[in-house]
Amino acid sequence: ANQRLPPLSNDPDRCERAFVGNT
Repeated sequence: ANQRLPPLSNDPDRCERAFVGNT
């Protein structure tokens, strides 16, 4: 599930939020 999300290396919280918001 880490294919279209931002680099969780910078903000793991933003990665999950972007994924839920993008999907």
